[in-house]
Amino acid sequence: MFNTSTSVLALFVAGLVGLACSRSGLKTTADAGAASGGRPASTISSGTTGGTGGIIGPGGAGGGRIGGAGGATSSTIDGTGGAISSGGSNRGGGTAGTSGTGGTGGSSATGGTLNIGGTSGSGGVASGGAPGAGGSSVSGGALSTGGTANTGGYSATGGASSTCGNAVLPPGGLCSGFRWVAGTSANSITLYFGSGTTFPEYVAIDTCSSYTRFVYGPLGGWGSSVILAPVFWTADGLQQVSYIDTQININCDQVLILLTGTLAGLSFSGTLNIDPPANNKLTAHVSMTTSGTVTLATDRPWEAFKPVTISTMYESSTVWDADYATIGSDTYPLPTSGWVVAGPVATTHLGVMGGSSSWKTNAPTVVIDLAGVSSPLVTGWMTQSADPNDDNGSLWAATTEVQSSWNYDITVSQ
Repeated sequence: MFNTSTSVLALFVAGLVGLACSRSGLKTTADAGAASGGRPASTISSGTTGGTGGIIGPGGAGGGRIGGAGGATSSTIDGTGGAISSGGSNRGGGTAGTSGTGGTGGSSATGGTLNIGGTSGSGGVASGGAPGAGGSSVSGGALSTGGTANTGGYSATGGASSTCGNAVLPPGGLCSGFRWVAGTSANSITLYFGSGTTFPEYVAIDTCSSYTRFVYGPLGGWGSSVILAPVFWTADGLQQVSYIDTQININCDQVLILLTGTLAGLSFSGTLNIDPPANNKLTAHVSMTTSGTVTLATDRPWEAFKPVTISTMYESSTVWDADYATIGSDTYPLPTSGWVVAGPVATTHLGVMGGSSSWKTNAPTVVIDLAGVSSPLVTGWMTQSADPNDDNGSLWAATTEVQSSWNYDITVSQ
């Protein structure tokens, strides 16, 4: 069973604010890209550096993404004096033991448990945030193998709040071997997978837009994004989500994320279930439902309602995150501008092919199986751009009517 927290979190996880923002490359950028009809697309930079940030304004036809620099950077649980669970570890929520109060090998500020997004105390941290002897008080959410929760777990009463929707972190569990670890910054969720003292990043979700990036392994780079929330056109223009609420459920090597949001009178909810990565491949499963009433635009049959969109960047033959699209059994070179294909293709398969360019090394190949989407039509649009920090195109599956439910699988590989 998954362990689920029911409280909305009030405090940022200290270590992850730095990790999720600087290593995932999230930052606010100007609008770029366009849907058919020339509307600007909301984007998130793939710059080499960056801080926290979200998207700006409504986007175009899926243009916009969470970008990142180079390969995924490994996060390492460190402690110069206090190895994980060495002496005085407080797993039961009480006062830290004698050697947990800054003693030799305990959870001290100098060499204590600085875990993934965790809070380093000068003593143990009791469950629920009460300070251990000589320790520091937290509201929860401190990831500490010798403090709140247990190995790799999070406090059930804490976590971090998000400026774009609410993020609820899991209570964690007693795990050995490989496992998922999660944390949040102001507007993103980062998922790490590993064991021992090394937990590289694998997934970054922007809660201001639902743009989600994956890497296939520790040597993979960030690249194309998948927009989890539906995107659609009405008489008022493009409707693209401004934030999502999330709840993360982790049971060792299993992770399930609940997603909810509302857009132009249409409510949606769903799940993102991510398998443990292996052999330079990661697979995720998305299931969505909608409720409410919305009238779609009648003049955009190729993009009226988009259950799923891939956002990517192709500036030139040497600057790209992806250089080819796969639609059905065929492969299409991405143009610098215009439609990816002359007309929509009825198929249950779409994707973009990654690799290495002068801009990005080891960008992932992202493929989506649309078997759970009713009568999808696949096409895409690229907008000419000279700024590789911004996505300038997208590939999507569209339907002519609002879907009440759908599901699809995402495969990310080398």
